[in-house]
Amino acid sequence: MARNEEQLSNFSLGSEGCKCTDQSAVLASLTKRSCLISEGHNGVMLTVEGPCVPSSYGSYGCLRHDLINDPKCQMADSPDYCPDTWCFVDAESCMRSSERVHRSKHFPRDLGVD
Repeated sequence: MARNEEQLSNFSLGSEGCKCTDQSAVLASLTKRSCLISEGHNGVMLTVEGPCVPSSYGSYGCLRHDLINDPKCQMADSPDYCPDTWCFVDAESCMRSSERVHRSKHFPRDLGVD
C-alpha cells in the first residue's frame, strides 16, 4: 500500500471527547519559524535545525504526521515515534476522555498548541 493510501486508511478525526483541532493558523503565525516546504508553500520549522513542515502539521486528523514530514523517519533506523498516529487536540476536553494527551515539545506553552 502506498504511503498516502495507508495514511487515508488510518485516518480519523480523534475519538469521542477528544477530537483533533485545527492549529494551522497558529503554526502559520510563527513568522520567526517560517520556511518553504518542498512544494514551495509556506511552512514552519519544528526546531532550529528543522524539519520544515506544512502549517497543517498535526491538524485535520489523526495521521502519521511525522512519517510524512520528518526526514529522520525516512531513514532505515528511524525513531520509534515515526509510525505513531496523532493530532493536536484541546487538552482540557481530552482530560475527560480515555485518550493519552502529551504536550508538544516543539512549541512554547503560551501558544496553546497541544
